[in-house]
Amino acid sequence: MLFLRSLLFLLGQIVTAPIFTLIAFLALPLNPVTRNVLISGWARSMLWWLRITCNLRHEITGIENIPGTPSIILAKHQSAWETLAFQAIFPTQVYVLKRELLFIPIFGWGLAMSSPIAINREGGRAALKQLVEQGAARLAKGLWVVIYPEGTRHLQGYAENTTLAEPG
Repeated sequence: MLFLRSLLFLLGQIVTAPIFTLIAFLALPLNPVTRNVLISGWARSMLWWLRITCNLRHEITGIENIPGTPSIILAKHQSAWETLAFQAIFPTQVYVLKRELLFIPIFGWGLAMSSPIAINREGGRAALKQLVEQGAARLAKGLWVVIYPEGTRHLQGYAENTTLAEPG
């Protein structure tokens, strides 16, 4: 049954990704906030489709603590799910991501239309400078910025450095 549900969810992604990519292309002349609201409809539709096909539900607590002004969201990247959920929870946002994601056919093209901050993770200081400059520009346009400081997905409970140094 799990395989069938997963297959149905995958089919939903395959069918809807080209549709939302077309919407993204048509929305290109619009301002970035409006364009991202339209594009993030895909994420909201995928959350709905997850609920229907996989019975995956979520509950949001503390939403009253989300600031009213564009902000930076720092999160631990545990799965692809939170990238969908953030688009339903937070105001319109852009993601800091590895630029290679933009080269994925259809999905990457639609992703490129959402004004991400696509960095070269091997770029060192240049990537950090790009992040600061483009992040400030996105915030000024009214977009929130999502950053996964660890840079990639990790298993729950994973810690890159589990040894703490003794003081002094």
